[in-house]
Amino acid sequence: YERGENWTSEPESPLDSRHKTEGFSKVDSLKEYDLIMFKSLNRKSFSGHVAVYLGDDLMLHNQRTSFSKVEEYSDAYKRLTNYALRHETLL
Repeated sequence: YERGENWTSEPESPLDSRHKTEGFSKVDSLKEYDLIMFKSLNRKSFSGHVAVYLGDDLMLHNQRTSFSKVEEYSDAYKRLTNYALRHETLL
């Protein structure tokens, strides 16, 4: 999705507003290949970051300053989680 330089200051995150049209639904518990939607640090209800849950408390995560890597889905990350999504093909 095209987004401007200041997209995080918009009223709604494109990550939050478009997931349904792409075939994703919110889920209460995580399974392999679910998307983890993280809160923006300055706006709690605004999702600003995504990771892929791999199972066994591991996630594929890409921080701004590094390449993608497998990391622990730690308690700190769990506190930053807004919600989880699963694609309709995996329901």
